[in-house]
Amino acid sequence: SCSYAAQVLRSPALGAGGEVYFGSEDDALYALSSSGQMEWSYMTDLSTDITLGSDGTVYGGYFAIRSDGALRWSYQARSGPVALGPGDTLYKRTWLSYLTAFSSTGSFIWSYQAYGSESFTPALSSDGTLYAPISSDYALGVFSSSGTFLWSYATGPPLLAQPVIGSEGC
Repeated sequence: SCSYAAQVLRSPALGAGGEVYFGSEDDALYALSSSGQMEWSYMTDLSTDITLGSDGTVYGGYFAIRSDGALRWSYQARSGPVALGPGDTLYKRTWLSYLTAFSSTGSFIWSYQAYGSESFTPALSSDGTLYAPISSDYALGVFSSSGTFLWSYATGPPLLAQPVIGSEGC
């Protein structure tokens, strides 16, 4: 087993083989084997939760790290939470209030200026529809996976938490 001097700041992610991935306050992303042995670490500004792609790639904010600990791609931008969609497409909010989509290889796909909080992860339905706070968090916006704005719902008071998709898809 391993011990760490730095505090774990974000929720861990669990790999298909029982591997555990987590970030800590020392700005490192760590990978542990299913038996608790250190596999690798990678220094990054990990100010966000991470998620795992179908091939074991670790995604967080604006970076992707392969399951062996090597950098796959990164962007120099302020990090934030991500949602992982079909085909390992990454959806996230930026600090400039854009909802953005990136491919699993790091290629920019689309953006939409949504004027909402960067701290909320977009919710993603099984058909790829995205739900995200917009209009300074006073409305819920709905977008197709290709970035087309579909509709919105004015909430009155601002949204204080990220949207969640229920078992019936809404």
